[in-house]
Amino acid sequence: MTNNDFGRDSVIVYGQWQHTIHFPPSQQGAGDELLTDEMMSATLPAGQWDYGAIVAAVVRARYSDDEATAIQLNMQGLMSNCIEADEVKAAEYKAEYLAFEQWRQYAKSTAKYFMGKYGYKPEINK
Repeated sequence: MTNNDFGRDSVIVYGQWQHTIHFPPSQQGAGDELLTDEMMSATLPAGQWDYGAIVAAVVRARYSDDEATAIQLNMQGLMSNCIEADEVKAAEYKAEYLAFEQWRQYAKSTAKYFMGKYGYKPEINK
């Protein structure tokens, strides 16, 4: 990835800065879907600009809260033998979880990039 692949737009919403970040799809891919050259975007809650908020926004750009919860609970249930799944279903749950985890790792590297480029801005977090 190059630095030109990333960007940030900021607006004031109810007296607080709200940031929308732009980033390329993961270079390694997440899941079986085809990745395009189109940029992805994620909007952070107004007044938030920190590592955790960026990670959460990037994760949510690909996975809804419901999807993330389902993937995590399916894997947790599989690992603790709380759910019964045949080999095919178990492999599906593991593949979904691996793709989700790869995307989370990409979200973390994306957040590190943005924090390194723009830094922590106290006036934004008020």
